[in-house]
Amino acid sequence: MLDGNNISVVVPGGSTPRYFFELLAKASIDWKKITLVLSDERMVPINHQSSNYGMIRNIFHQGLNGSQHPKILPEMEKFKTGYVDSFLQKTNAMMNNIADVSHAFLGIGADGHTASLFGKIEDLTDKCNSPYFLANNSNETFSRLSLSLAFLQKIPQLTFLVSGNTKQKALESIIYSKNPLFQSSAFFLINNFNGRLKILCDKKACPNTNND
Repeated sequence: MLDGNNISVVVPGGSTPRYFFELLAKASIDWKKITLVLSDERMVPINHQSSNYGMIRNIFHQGLNGSQHPKILPEMEKFKTGYVDSFLQKTNAMMNNIADVSHAFLGIGADGHTASLFGKIEDLTDKCNSPYFLANNSNETFSRLSLSLAFLQKIPQLTFLVSGNTKQKALESIIYSKNPLFQSSAFFLINNFNGRLKILCDKKACPNTNND
């Protein structure tokens, strides 16, 4: 997997991929050579229940000794409330100093979004070409950092991890393309991606094969 080189991999947030991270933490890998790039992150303290960084760090701290921890970006331990813009700038600068991202693992929301790419697709495709940008979910009191569509489209390999019956309709809409959910970000990315693409889902999220 590593061939002696450092690599960077995008990983999803939310509660669904917890088991994915627990399996990764048990893998026989030189984690010091790996940078885990969060597809999106809530701008909250790392001990907050919504912190992806906090969840992933805790899983790897439990499964690995201190010298084997992977690097995780954004470095939410250094985030200070009220300094969102400067933190965004520093994070994008750090993205220029890591190994090129070789693979992205992403989730899909029940509304068809991926990462924190909410809203109209024409607005998302107009975002800057920086790796991260500030995103907002109208149902939340905090901002998010999200990888941009432009950045994700440049990654050679994408794998979507989808689980739960709440995701079935979104996945059906994306795959069968009859009534895509408002041209969701996941739909756009999957249908405009030129690299190697996989979608892995459990039985509950598996699309109905009887669709006509």
